[in-house]
Amino acid sequence: MFCPECRAEYRAGFTRCSDCDVDLVQELSESDTRVRKAKRETPSTIKSTYREARKTAHWWALYKRQTGTWPWSSIAIHLINWVVILFGGGFLIWWTAEHHLSRWQFLGIFLLIGLPYGVAENSARVNDFETGVREI
Repeated sequence: MFCPECRAEYRAGFTRCSDCDVDLVQELSESDTRVRKAKRETPSTIKSTYREARKTAHWWALYKRQTGTWPWSSIAIHLINWVVILFGGGFLIWWTAEHHLSRWQFLGIFLLIGLPYGVAENSARVNDFETGVREI
């Protein structure tokens, strides 16, 4: 099975490409085997966040089917992560308004807090990828 978009090869039993979210085909046609130009996509944070959430929920369901129990530690970590992001962002906005900070001061505080958080999250994803732990 092959993805007609990215041309990735899949084992039998898979029906959709996990990266492109398109149906797989048995064989690549002559036009699909030629080197394709890279598509220019505009990055969409909301779209990628939604795609990652779908992959995570799919992995949780797959884990439940295979083991008979939910991966509660993973669910708790994701829940805490979103609580911290949402409440932390709301608190930061409230605190900025309460102390009459300028937009530049807000941006500085946001980067001071958000940048290390983003680096740590990305580092965890890279580490998971290198050790072979990948959410489907």
